[in-house]
Amino acid sequence: MNKLKRTVFSPLGIIILIILFIIGGYMLKQKNTKDEYIEAVKETQELVSNYIVENFEGIKTIEWNGWSISAGPFSIKTSMTVNGYEDERNGKVQLSYSAGDKYIEAYTDACLLVSPDLEDIEDFDLMQKELRRQGVEKSKVGSPNAKITYNLNQRKRRAD
Repeated sequence: MNKLKRTVFSPLGIIILIILFIIGGYMLKQKNTKDEYIEAVKETQELVSNYIVENFEGIKTIEWNGWSISAGPFSIKTSMTVNGYEDERNGKVQLSYSAGDKYIEAYTDACLLVSPDLEDIEDFDLMQKELRRQGVEKSKVGSPNAKITYNLNQRKRRAD
């Protein structure tokens, strides 16, 4: 009887072990992928924060608002709010970056500085005009005392 139990349970035991290895491998892959995402977001948030702090005077706060995944193999978005800026229509205005973005400097400059072409148009560049009123301008002095709040927690998963 004991030999019969070993024979019956041995193939079942092997099948269970195989299933556990497959599940464990899948979970490890998911963790490694999430770690890759977090590392890409961290690098992007640090690059942007350093660029702003080193090149813009008048920055008091940079608050990162987490990150999300869009459709695609490695399409990660992260966003931040500068000096707590809010407007009546949208609430907290967020500047969005793609992880690994090559255009950090150009995009940041465009978002934080008033475009000369839109200077006299009342409803354009409202955030930029408010930040300029607060003393934000491009400067080699920078904002060494700016408070930066990083957030590497995933906010939501989207499949756009």
